[in-house]
Amino acid sequence: MFAPTGQKSGRFKDSLNNVHATSEFVANMAAWALRDFVWLSSTPAPPEVDEFDVTGLTPVPGRLVVPPRVKESPAHLECQYVQTVTLPHTGRDNANHVVIGRVVGIHIDDSFLVNGLVDQLRIEPMARLGYTGYTQVTEVHAKPFPTWPPSA
Repeated sequence: MFAPTGQKSGRFKDSLNNVHATSEFVANMAAWALRDFVWLSSTPAPPEVDEFDVTGLTPVPGRLVVPPRVKESPAHLECQYVQTVTLPHTGRDNANHVVIGRVVGIHIDDSFLVNGLVDQLRIEPMARLGYTGYTQVTEVHAKPFPTWPPSA
């Protein structure tokens, strides 16, 4: 899933328009090393402007979907569109969306695999916080799933 914002009365981010037009998308892992590129890709450029040109990132063809993957990203999920959920927004002319897809292809850079598992700290994932904030994932805590009844 991804969550683009836009305006109710006109212009949405190209990613929302593109997924509605093609029924496909790629979710590229946002790693801390790519933070400036991720930020720059959110520029509200006109539809005729290619964000790959703006950011300088490298498009790589998808294997199972038409939209390209970002070569510099450590992992990609190729997805077929399922649905868009429009969420409330406090701004009268704005809208928030959650676009949900079904994963049909997974690509992970082998240098981030350890014993067949993704080394999440090696990827250094980033996350968007509120307002203008971003953060870097620096700790991972593994917890087994709880059982019922809870153990004392």
